[in-house]
Amino acid sequence: MTQLPTVPSEAERLPKDALLYVLMGPSGVGKSMLARSLTEDNGRQFKFELNRAWRTRPQRPGSDDPNIHCTVDEFVAAEAAGSFLFTMPLYKDVAGMVVPRRLPENTFWVYIYLPQHALRLREFYPNARFVQILPDDTSVLRERLLARDPDIMPGDLEARLDRADDELRRGKAVADLTFINHPPLEQAQTDFYDLIARDIQTRNA
Repeated sequence: MTQLPTVPSEAERLPKDALLYVLMGPSGVGKSMLARSLTEDNGRQFKFELNRAWRTRPQRPGSDDPNIHCTVDEFVAAEAAGSFLFTMPLYKDVAGMVVPRRLPENTFWVYIYLPQHALRLREFYPNARFVQILPDDTSVLRERLLARDPDIMPGDLEARLDRADDELRRGKAVADLTFINHPPLEQAQTDFYDLIARDIQTRNA
């Protein structure tokens, strides 16, 4: 059974003027990988924690989705306990965004959202910064989706790619920062951290 998240007290909640980061982009673009690279303890000036949403569907085989996958009953219990800042439909299931707690100085929350969810988060945290993650090549998305689900039906694959195009368009319309996920992996992670660090320094100046 999935353990319910601890609900922070009013004093423990993240202040409404806090700076936080939302990574946007379609499935397969590398959001989870880049988010995890930010949360690694590497001795850098700024640190990050990943705010993991709850989702009411099983995790797909081969998926690196870092969110918490739970049953509908577990989701309802968490919502009744006040664990979620808000809930929203997410494809064929429902997602709950966990109430964020206050973090130490120079530590920032990072989220993985769709553009429509990012806009909802900004209703609670106006200083949320939206980072659009773009693929190095659009063919990469097809390859990654096939690698995750080799048995996917051709029609379903094309539908997901069409949805990816829509998500890229929506993200472009609201993004504060844009990052192209070029290989190699290690360089992409360093470049991504540098982008966020420069933004924090500029915002705090």
